[in-house]
Amino acid sequence: MQFYADNVDSFPEGAEGASILVVKAHIPSRSVQFLTSFAAAGVLLTVRDPRDAIASVMQRFGHPFDGALAEIAKGAALMVNFAKLYDPPIFQYERRFYDDPETVQEVARLLKVRLSPSESERIFAAYTREKVGRMIRRLEERGLFGPNADPDRFEPRSHWHPGHVGNLIIGKYREALSPKQQRATLSITKEFCRAFGYCL
Repeated sequence: MQFYADNVDSFPEGAEGASILVVKAHIPSRSVQFLTSFAAAGVLLTVRDPRDAIASVMQRFGHPFDGALAEIAKGAALMVNFAKLYDPPIFQYERRFYDDPETVQEVARLLKVRLSPSESERIFAAYTREKVGRMIRRLEERGLFGPNADPDRFEPRSHWHPGHVGNLIIGKYREALSPKQQRATLSITKEFCRAFGYCL
């Protein structure tokens, strides 16, 4: 069973009957952290320059800088802790892991699932950026996101938002954030930047 949840109260009905849970979280609560440790769960992290992450939240969702900064900073602090606790595989946005077929095999290894090369290729081909973008547009056409395709709405199974596949620009913060906002971001996420190799 796959779903998004930052706390155990958000787990869907019937989750306790699943043989494997795949949980996506942005700011996992103490309950999710406890369950992760208690169940000796596998963890993977996807990381991005926090300045670009904030720029993306502002541009895609229309959130103000202060709110985006608070949200990204909370998630960044938790990722530093998770990296120390679990020594997880780390997928870095800037290395374009989403365009690398080997990513499928890495996730399969984490889930202890054996995939043949052909199965791995089929999964990768089914979820390229282009295909995901087309699937999201079809969901929009069906009205699943509401009449105005509000970017904060999402399709529950995939957790895709309208416009979820962005423009993939690296360094977009240079245009989107003022020098003062960039400095504030680096200051509050300095441990994250140090842990994941983002230049201060």
